[in-house]
Amino acid sequence: MTDSEITISILREIRDAIVVTNVRIDNLDKNLSGRIDSLDKNLSGRIDETNARLTVVEHVVKDAAEQIMFLGRYAKNAIEDLRERVTRLEAKGTS
Repeated sequence: MTDSEITISILREIRDAIVVTNVRIDNLDKNLSGRIDSLDKNLSGRIDETNARLTVVEHVVKDAAEQIMFLGRYAKNAIEDLRERVTRLEAKGTS
């Protein structure tokens, strides 16, 4: 075999290896694209579920805060009422 024939043979082997590598890369790309799409859909679904749960939690927390404010006002008014009653009773008792 001459030098040029050896060179041509080596170049053909390199070309064939490149073709095989390109096929492997294409298959890997298709596989990964499918997996990424699947993960994207799964993650989007989970995010939507989490957002729905957070919306429920938000409403519950707001309702609880309103109830606490109402109870605080009620307690304040009740304390003021009791102070007035005690003051009147004390005034009656000292008269």
